[in-house]
Amino acid sequence: MKKIVHIAVGFAAIGCCSCDKFLDVAPDNRTSLASPAAVQELLVTAYPDMQYFHVLETMSDNASERRVSPSHTRQLLLESMYKWEDGDLAGTGYDTPSNIWYGCYKAIASANQALEAIAAAPDPERYSAQKGEALVCRAFAHFMLVNIFAEHYSPATANSAPGVPYMLAPEKIAAPDYTRRSVQEVYDLVEQDLQAGLHLIDDAVYTVPKYHFTKAAAHAFAARFYLYKGGESGGSVWDSVIVHATAAMGDGSIAEKLLPLDDSAQFVNASYDEYKINYRDVKQPNILLLVGSYSYWASDHINGNLPYGMMREHSDNLFYAENVAGTKGSSGIFYKTWFTSASTAGFLSKYNSYSTRTLGAWLTVEDALLMRAEAYAMKKEYGLAIADVDIFLSKRLKGGANITSKAAEKGETAIETIAGFYTDNKLQYPAMQPHYALDSDGYQIPLLKCIVGWRRLEFFQEGLRWFDVKRFHIPVTHKFPYTMQPTVTLTDNDPRRALQIPSDAQPYGIGKNPREGNFEF
Repeated sequence: MKKIVHIAVGFAAIGCCSCDKFLDVAPDNRTSLASPAAVQELLVTAYPDMQYFHVLETMSDNASERRVSPSHTRQLLLESMYKWEDGDLAGTGYDTPSNIWYGCYKAIASANQALEAIAAAPDPERYSAQKGEALVCRAFAHFMLVNIFAEHYSPATANSAPGVPYMLAPEKIAAPDYTRRSVQEVYDLVEQDLQAGLHLIDDAVYTVPKYHFTKAAAHAFAARFYLYKGGESGGSVWDSVIVHATAAMGDGSIAEKLLPLDDSAQFVNASYDEYKINYRDVKQPNILLLVGSYSYWASDHINGNLPYGMMREHSDNLFYAENVAGTKGSSGIFYKTWFTSASTAGFLSKYNSYSTRTLGAWLTVEDALLMRAEAYAMKKEYGLAIADVDIFLSKRLKGGANITSKAAEKGETAIETIAGFYTDNKLQYPAMQPHYALDSDGYQIPLLKCIVGWRRLEFFQEGLRWFDVKRFHIPVTHKFPYTMQPTVTLTDNDPRRALQIPSDAQPYGIGKNPREGNFEF
């Protein structure tokens, strides 16, 4: 039977700060939220003030041990994430699991405060745009929580797997009780909020639209929701991915909406400093949702003393080895990697540092395009999937190289070229085991490896690889060649794929995630 558990969201939602201080930020005061403009201002805080890059990158197969002195400020955090431990020693500061948890719940609290004010307004119809944004923000924060702190969605286990508390109203007392819902219940509520809010969003109310859920960003979120939900080949869920991803990209040339890594002034011939400033500039056409949060990642991701992260082997095996389109080395690809000579620690320099703040592009056109390609592959519409991958490659490979032209060169079809390249068991393209069956026609699995492989490169050091590791049940092995600690392996169904609930939330009634055996919640 389902056991009811509780969490003191109001008290814990700010980590190191007190409940009273948090309530002072968004008080239950209708007079302060008496206009759409006032509610719009509150919704600035409905986006999580956290970044998940440290945690998710370090847990994934994008990280290796580096040859550094174990004295980095985030040493305890990253070592616990590299070993898939609970993370209690990491504390509650920036970039910790606790910071992710409370950052999301703070955002949810603001969204709920806005929704309550709208419901109490004498003319709620004037607030439709704000209601739409609040609903989508609430859905997104819960979606992040359930995909980080719970097992990945599977219809076979979703009704019994512990998810997270889903907050549907603002807290009125210092320590309210919240039920920890199943993964299925969380997904159902996310979908309900998302669909209700998406149609209400009005881009015209935003001063800087890319810092908010515009129609395009909300559609990209919807595409990701249905992609992570997944289903059998040809199922309707893949149609939903295609519809929303297409809407996210909008009309006109998709290629011109991608980050122009082929642009000489911005990237090809840019200085190191110019490159990182341009990469996540709000004016870039590919950005759908840009989130600025307190985080050390902008400075840490290029820090050669970070104990775990990108190494030269990643660059050699992933970025510069011969790819499916036949190019290789720095002369064949527009991605740029840098290294520190002492530790061979690598990075892509995607973030410009703003003191202790990091700007992260949480939704992009590239993401939408590759999600649509994956959905086409699952529907066995291989030609459409390959066409999308070729559009993506038009801004990532030099000399106009793509899969279709390589296939013509070899006198075969594009899907045959893909099958020939990805069918063998290359380490960088591991086997994938989603909850749904993959076709054994010899084409679907290699094509999925192609799409997922390019997604890994595109979002390296951005955390998205971890979600693919989870949903495809990809095993990960982390080695310690320098400190000589025992090798640790995350198996395909390892319960540690669900990040442990922060220890400071557990005393308020929410149970730990299982590490072995069954768990009632």
